[in-house]
Amino acid sequence: MVLLNQEDALNQTFLFLADVSDRLRDATITAGNTASTITTYCGFFGGPGTSGQLVTVNCVPGVIGRHVKIQIRTEFLTLCEVDVFVIPL
Repeated sequence: MVLLNQEDALNQTFLFLADVSDRLRDATITAGNTASTITTYCGFFGGPGTSGQLVTVNCVPGVIGRHVKIQIRTEFLTLCEVDVFVIPL
């Protein structure tokens, strides 16, 4: 989970750099205002990722939140870096 400094519009771009890239598949990105309300759909990456790939996922317009979650359901997920780009409200 990524915690932003403040609530912002998340309709820009998310960037992922996968450590174990072939595990990065069927990743769902959600957002919310609190850790318990991270349910607003933001985007999806079907994958699988490839070695050294930088994956860009554009969030659907209008999503606002402070907490961002990247989740896969099949295995554990290892990410080297997650950058969240926002448009300040």
